Amino acid sequence: MRAIAGSVWQLPLVPRNGINAYVIGDVLVDTGIKQSAGKIAGMLEGRSISAIALTHAHGDHAGAMKRLAARFGVPVWCGAADREAAETGRLVLSPTLDRPRASTVANAVAGSMARPSPAHWPRATRSPQGSPSSTRRATPRATSRSGARRTAR
Repeated sequence: MRAIAGSVWQLPLVPRNGINAYVIGDVLVDTGIKQSAGKIAGMLEGRSISAIALTHAHGDHAGAMKRLAARFGVPVWCGAADREAAETGRLVLSPTLDRPRASTVANAVAGSMARPSPAHWPRATRSPQGSPSSTRRATPRATSRSGARRTAR
């Protein structure tokens, strides 16, 4: 785990710094892919976790959610659009453009430190300050079978 600020810790997963989970206070934010459960549990050994907050229910953010929630005996917090995925464990496999990507739950946990990632907000592009700008539309993205992103033309 790497301290970022105050009570905020980064848990780098696989690929290192490509997928991350965070601990904010005693809340685990995101759980990485399904295979990350053991690594996260090891990094959290000796820490008290009160809940898991999901930014959204994609496999790279919520894959280990069920295993970690059961292991720590904690509730999972998520946005309304991801409720079914969190309750059933069936994660969102393909993005839809009409559904918000980040839940307000994780943003509330993180307070002003939460910043949505433009890669997960298809309708927004990066403004000069690095936050999404709703005034411009990004080029739609598609994902190849290998999982690599390519820009649709």
